[in-house]
Amino acid sequence: MVAASLIDTNVLVYRFDPRFPKKQAIATKLLREGLSTDSIRIPHQAVLEFMAVVTRVRIGIKPLLTQAASPSSGTAKRTIKRNTRYSGPRRTAWTRMDRHS
Repeated sequence: MVAASLIDTNVLVYRFDPRFPKKQAIATKLLREGLSTDSIRIPHQAVLEFMAVVTRVRIGIKPLLTQAASPSSGTAKRTIKRNTRYSGPRRTAWTRMDRHS
């Protein structure tokens, strides 16, 4: 039995970063092959980190990905939300603070 490989956030970022075409090509190939053979997994943490990195606005630098540049981002968000549903109790910092006040 072969274990699936976990994809790091950097691979996802390089896939959308046009500043490094060689790394972008490698990331694209890795993701396409891994998805087609079902040999990779993208951890939830990597998706969150990816979204934070590519949508970050910095002075003088445009974000790598914007809502306008990614028409499928709404679909991607719905897919991620649907695939990461959690049926257990929802615990947040707010609910924990409410209990202790």
